[in-house]
Amino acid sequence: MPKVSGRQKLLNDNLRIAAINGNIEGVKVAIKDGANVNAVDPNNGTALVDAASRNYVEIVNVLLDNKADVNVATYPNRMTALMYASNNGYTEIVRALLDKNADVERRNWDGNNAINFARENSHGKILTLLESHLLRKTN
Repeated sequence: MPKVSGRQKLLNDNLRIAAINGNIEGVKVAIKDGANVNAVDPNNGTALVDAASRNYVEIVNVLLDNKADVNVATYPNRMTALMYASNNGYTEIVRALLDKNADVERRNWDGNNAINFARENSHGKILTLLESHLLRKTN
């Protein structure tokens, strides 16, 4: 993990805390003040993963508009924002992540991908979105 200044760490922490708490204004202020939208905590958690796993659609969109990495994975389970959203049935977030080319085929530590999570949890609409995205990508 690269060294960051105390001020930058504070901005990055403020962004993550705002994302975790669903505070859209806090997210916008942190970004405006210079927070790194791709900053990771010691567990490779990011503001995008935090917001996506909590169904904070507006925050996810703001982060994506500010170039958040859609394919970053947490440690140690290697879960992406798309996997969390697919697992939890968050259709709007899945759609937003796919629009930014999230990797549908990426697998977590135990070999599951977003399609597996959508199928296992009977999220039919999400499963259709993921499979359609994959088909478009391979054609």
